[in-house]
Amino acid sequence: MITLFLALVQFISGPGGGAVAAPPVSPFALVNHVAVGTPSGNCNLTSGTSSAIATTGATLEVIGVSSFSTTPTVSDSLGNTWIALPSQGSAGTIYPFYCAPCTVGASQTFSFGNGGSNSCMVAAAFSGANASPLDVDNGALFVAPPSQGLSVTPSHVNSLVVSFIASQAGTCFSMDTIDSGMTITDTAGGFPSAGQGAAMAYIIETAIVAKNPIWTQSMGAPAGCTGGVENVVFKQ
Repeated sequence: MITLFLALVQFISGPGGGAVAAPPVSPFALVNHVAVGTPSGNCNLTSGTSSAIATTGATLEVIGVSSFSTTPTVSDSLGNTWIALPSQGSAGTIYPFYCAPCTVGASQTFSFGNGGSNSCMVAAAFSGANASPLDVDNGALFVAPPSQGLSVTPSHVNSLVVSFIASQAGTCFSMDTIDSGMTITDTAGGFPSAGQGAAMAYIIETAIVAKNPIWTQSMGAPAGCTGGVENVVFKQ
């Protein structure tokens, strides 16, 4: 009986007698999200400000703005500094931005300007990022179908992968679903709206595996309609 007990202790504690390390748990979590431009709504905007959301606890905030011909600017009500990521697309172009670390609070709005009269915006706040969270990013213009960027592979387990998409005039696209286990936070625009639609999705990836999600449009995606996808990995 004593021998069996000692064998059980060694099995639980590990061959060296020390405690077995628990598998890493990702600190990333979605805190809140918001959009300017609703699904099947108007994206014929030159500028816009979101409704206020609570972002307390967030350490990373991301914004995606769709635009036809101009490079938009972004800001927020708490005065954060925003870093631009590579834009992707033609006609429908996605302009992603992020902020880390961020000033957050019980009430925060997000704004964009210089949208060139054809823009929408999606924004989200996450907890768990470090002060320099950018790991890798990659993207591409697409001519649908399919609506896909380029693959990204996290350098670490338990990373946050975010996919941004913009489409040419909303009569071409309605961004309703995405594969690879990702969750859509918001879509703005899409059939039958005017302007350039935008959407964002994310996954907390627990393994070091390549991610290259495909967006699907329920209203169809006529050949020749273009847009852009930017996939971004953030680390804890």
